[in-house]
Formats: sequence, structure tokens, C-alpha cells
Amino acid sequence: MFSTKDLSEINQLLQPKNKIVIITHYNPDGDAIGSSLGLKHFLASKGIDATVIVPNDFPKFLKWMPDSKKVVIADYKRKLAADSILNADVIFCLDFNSPSRVGMVGDWIMRSKAKKILIDHHQMPEQFDYTYSDTTVPATCQMVYHFIEALNEENLVNIDIAQCLYTGIMTDTGG
Repeated sequence: MFSTKDLSEINQLLQPKNKIVIITHYNPDGDAIGSSLGLKHFLASKGIDATVIVPNDFPKFLKWMPDSKKVVIADYKRKLAADSILNADVIFCLDFNSPSRVGMVGDWIMRSKAKKILIDHHQMPEQFDYTYSDTTVPATCQMVYHFIEALNEENLVNIDIAQCLYTGIMTDTGG
């Protein structure tokens, strides 16, 4: 988990005035989409708007999730994705350990002046401004829930957040 100091600093970044982007890996799966949309809904419950960006399209069977139609697919909307990332104040990087795992989106992440926050369960994460990496956790969705718990805001978990996070846990851990 993030240190107490890091959690405090991250919490200060989670303000409605800040432009927040959530990015996940190339060929997004249930954990990638579930954690991204779950975090988006959590931030929305705090009055914070966030944009979810994926490098390429994701499977149709995941498009039932709340706000899945609002996900920006960089392959289809390159300018919108690049502008959102380059102008972001905060970028959450979910379910990948290196910008190289997100293709051209990784280049935009590296050029962005935004604070970069990694939440991931894969080995050998690269350096980000804030890193929560734990290879013993089976899904990034579970880590997003732990993040919500660490902020003492479990009371904000609603059906949209729960459905998204549950989807990732079920699909990434073999059920």
C-alpha cells in the first residue's frame, strides 16, 4: 500500500479542479477495464470527473459496465487521448508496470507533467511518482479497493464501483 505520507499527498491531488486521467494496458482485459471504471466511479462519488483512456479497443463482453461507452480508445481518438494525457494534472496507471506496455500512450505519459500514480500487481514496476505494487494480490481491482479502504472511504462504494471491481477480480483470478 502507499505510505501514509503518499496517501495524504494523493488525497490532496484528488480535487474536482484537477484534470484526472486513468490509463490501463494494451489489449485491456476485465481487470484493466474493471479497475479503471471502478476508480472512475469512486472519483465521481467524490465529485471528481476523470477520463478513462485505453490504448486500443476492449472486448465486447466488458462493454456492459457502467460508463464503458465513455472510455476513450486511443486508436480511434488519438488527438483527444493525447491532449487529455498531456494536459492532465494526475494520471492513474492501472494494471501495467511500465509505460512500454501501453504503446504510443506510454510516450504521452512520459511527456506529461502530471503526477503519475501506479496501482499494479505485476512484477518489476518502473518508477512513478507514487507506486502501489504488490505481486501477491491477484487483481488490480482488489488493489483499487484497498486504496479506497486506505483513504477510509469505503462508504462511497456504490453498485457501479462494486460491479466494476468484482468483474476484474472474477476475470483475472480465474473466478
